Amino acid sequence: MPPSRSTANNEEFSIDVWYGTHQQFGHNGKPQRWVNVLGRLTGHTDSALLSYSLNDGELQRLTIGPNRTRLANGGDFNVEIDRRDLRVGENELLLFAEDGDDKTSTSIILVNSDAAPTPLPHRVDWSKAERIQDVAQVTDGLWKLVPGGVRVVEPYYDRVLAIGDESWTNYEVTVPVTFHGFRAPGPTDGGRNVVHAAIAVRWPGHADDGKPTQPRTKWYPLGATAEFMIQDHPDECRWRILGGGGKQVRTEEPRQIEFGKRYMMKHRVEATSETTTTYGVKFWDAEQPEPEKWDVTATEDGDVTNGGALLLAHYTDVTFGNVTVEPIESSSGATTDAPSRVVLGPKPGDVYREYAIHNGGNLDWRVTDPNAKAEGAKKFLPNPVLMLDIRDLEHAIRAEAVLDRWGGHAGTTDKRIRFNEKSWITLPELATTPVGHAPERFHSQDNPVIDVPLSHLVKGENTIEGTIGPGNKTHWGQWGLYSLILRVYYDPTKKDFSGGSIVSPSPRTTLQENPEIKLQCDSSTERIDVLAWYDEDGDGVYQDWHASRFQPLRGQAAELRDHVGSIDPSIGESSLTWNTHWIPDQQPESIKLVARIHDGNGLIFVSDVVDDLSLKRNGWSVRQYRATDVPEAFSVRVGRFKSCNIPIVADVPLENAVQAVLHYRTWEASDRHHKPFQINGHAHRNEGKNHHYDYDLLPIAVSELKHGDNRFTIQSDTEHHMLEVLWPGPAITVRYRTGQP
Repeated sequence: MPPSRSTANNEEFSIDVWYGTHQQFGHNGKPQRWVNVLGRLTGHTDSALLSYSLNDGELQRLTIGPNRTRLANGGDFNVEIDRRDLRVGENELLLFAEDGDDKTSTSIILVNSDAAPTPLPHRVDWSKAERIQDVAQVTDGLWKLVPGGVRVVEPYYDRVLAIGDESWTNYEVTVPVTFHGFRAPGPTDGGRNVVHAAIAVRWPGHADDGKPTQPRTKWYPLGATAEFMIQDHPDECRWRILGGGGKQVRTEEPRQIEFGKRYMMKHRVEATSETTTTYGVKFWDAEQPEPEKWDVTATEDGDVTNGGALLLAHYTDVTFGNVTVEPIESSSGATTDAPSRVVLGPKPGDVYREYAIHNGGNLDWRVTDPNAKAEGAKKFLPNPVLMLDIRDLEHAIRAEAVLDRWGGHAGTTDKRIRFNEKSWITLPELATTPVGHAPERFHSQDNPVIDVPLSHLVKGENTIEGTIGPGNKTHWGQWGLYSLILRVYYDPTKKDFSGGSIVSPSPRTTLQENPEIKLQCDSSTERIDVLAWYDEDGDGVYQDWHASRFQPLRGQAAELRDHVGSIDPSIGESSLTWNTHWIPDQQPESIKLVARIHDGNGLIFVSDVVDDLSLKRNGWSVRQYRATDVPEAFSVRVGRFKSCNIPIVADVPLENAVQAVLHYRTWEASDRHHKPFQINGHAHRNEGKNHHYDYDLLPIAVSELKHGDNRFTIQSDTEHHMLEVLWPGPAITVRYRTGQP
């Protein structure tokens, strides 16, 4: 059981600030978004109130512990302040407590440094510090400096030290650790299923959890936490890498440790492609050489790209020694700075036109290997030559093509395209599949964007051809080009276009559920498309501008879809409502909006971005859970079945769940040809299309779901084309009632 609150009969009513009334932040880097001031209210009753004011601002209510997570004991508090709300130099934090007729207050001076980002390599030497905050930021718990390092004073739920800088991207953290013992979690304590010491990387800070409490308790998104778990005894220790996207990887073989003995822990984070990140961990006896092999690795996509590092003790009594952080050069070519690359796609201030072809029938969309050995493939050869009319290249400055592409038969590689018989352009493969698995082995339908040299284009009729190069080794190489949208960008000073902007919301606004988006534009505007940047999606890249270009039926135009919405100002429309019912909860100030403004002559102008937006729901929370073990070639026929798991973490009671949907991306999922899919043994119609792409949000009864792994299974008896589940596999989004006003 957690400790009970203290009472006024036992102690003097007072505010104890743990790390002093003069605290410094930012001088050794900015490891997270927040600064934390911790302490304990003593001698109080359950009716006590505690508030704070920053720089003579309004009083803000604080939660008084215990709260079974970050506030361990009776009277504990944690003032969590947005670093951006601090002035450079001195800031005054006033704490005010009242309990009936008793009142007390205390003042703390916070010195905020605006120093440059802390570079790598970086070292923390506890022996040279007079106070912990000389070299680290205490995020949670009561710690003390001891010979050889820093030690937890009161073990409980995540006791945390933050180090480094939020600008760090690819690095490895090495630290000695000594386990002295642990505190067994009670039946109602938070995170009671694990006991560990851990290193977290790419930490942005706790996220808004939709609750009117201080401090926040949502620990994700982040890069990943590497937890060395001792559970309830030291003979069955294991690593667990817990990713911010929900992925979990554990070591199978148990490890044995001795209390009081010094060990070494290492956690490495590196970008392994433009959209994937790999984490690796090691644990070894400090008296022995470092092993070459990693104990376990894990790869996730769409992760947080940068952030500081954390040392965590979760119900463990540990001492952490001196910390070493080294930069690494990632296998994607990225170093400690964000990877530099040409970013394709429309950007604010761009002016462009779109020219499109949309292929139908049974031949025009297919691209087949000219050297295919399968007899069935040869009937689709030679590959079609398509025509695209470009009527304006005057003042053009660049061009790019967006494809509605079926990934094709599993294993097909070396996909190419060319314009006007110029040199072939190799198409990129999926960038988010697990390391060690060839991306072409997963079924997919995506919208790759490629740079097209202007020298490859002409005004008027242009030929377009697809092919498969000699790098392909499958006997029936084939992929699908349903649509191609060519964007030609122009010098905006040389074109007469319609301008406009998003007038509401404004930056740093908190949006309510289903917010209204207001726009203004010139009188010549015929359409405005609004896109949002947030974390969700169904294409495997979760944090991005949400929109797609897929044909609803073969041969139909691949118009923009899956975006916030569009309006027609020519008929008086000036606003739209963004349906956020199934948008997952977002980190504060992580949402962006942008508008693409179309005039009557086909020119499109991109507005300024409205950023730093937050989404706050009253009484509701929406969580998304993604498949973790999507198999290669996730497809079935002739009596076969395949499965994957969708883990649902137990941080929210499922009895509070009201609605759930399955994100289901398929190719050839016609219910005329295939059996229903199953969730935990419950059958559901596929609702897909015959020989075509489909993306549906299918209702799932919340009673069919459970904490832990939820088994998703497809099966089919057909002898014709397989049912294909497309990358990144299924996901479940659940809408919970929180009870918070």
